[in-house]
Amino acid sequence: MNDLTTACKDCVFANYIGKTQTDCKLGRIEKFRAKGVDIIEAEDLEENEFYVLEAWCNAYRESDWASEYENPIEQVANELVTPLGFVVILGEGAKKDCDKEALLSDLEITLDGIKEIDGTPSHVLIANNSSVPHFDVIQKAQDCLEELDVDFKISNILDDNLTEFECVDLVFSNFKNGYYSVLKEGKTPRKDIITLINHKVNNELDSVGYIKGDDGINGTTVQCVMHKFLNGNLTNPLLSKIEAIQKDSDFGKSGMDVVRTWEQMENG
Repeated sequence: MNDLTTACKDCVFANYIGKTQTDCKLGRIEKFRAKGVDIIEAEDLEENEFYVLEAWCNAYRESDWASEYENPIEQVANELVTPLGFVVILGEGAKKDCDKEALLSDLEITLDGIKEIDGTPSHVLIANNSSVPHFDVIQKAQDCLEELDVDFKISNILDDNLTEFECVDLVFSNFKNGYYSVLKEGKTPRKDIITLINHKVNNELDSVGYIKGDDGINGTTVQCVMHKFLNGNLTNPLLSKIEAIQKDSDFGKSGMDVVRTWEQMENG
């Protein structure tokens, strides 16, 4: 048995006939089974029969929690929505000449696009890799994001020799959980980005660790725990590390691919 298990016994979403669990109100028993998760039929000393999943179910909730909500199914869906933050990389190098007004205009396009997504981002981080003064970037961000109740921060990149992915590494400490998505100034995110991630992770119960950008780095979206566990792009690009692990390990041989494209996210 895996170390990580979930017993449905006391979960409010477990359906019972008498003392025997029949299924899950969220449909997760069959979804876990379809993913190859071992599901054990267990029984306690009072002859209650229930399922034990050899996996962690993040929807597990007990009656004390459910008593606080009129619609527990709707509430748990809201709680499970995956946090998503954005990294906006501004410019091509802090010591390179740039058109300040053009860059700030492109930054506005990107920030306006972030405001238009379905849902609210957890935070926005602007990596200022340009010679645009720090104050001007702050002012532009405040003007664009004041209507959106979201935390934002500007970090200055001082090394001209960093790749875009290395710029992400420098600012990663600002990300705590969930996912981050990367954009260059002038680019905008897909409107349904949070919806797509949430559907895959919480409805289809897929493992999504890394989503490849569809325009260079733009749209590259990464699970924060994956970035942290593999030390980001240090020594090798993060994507290369993930693909090497999947190729050489039992994890990869099992067919569980954590790397996706946006086309796969949209079409299954």
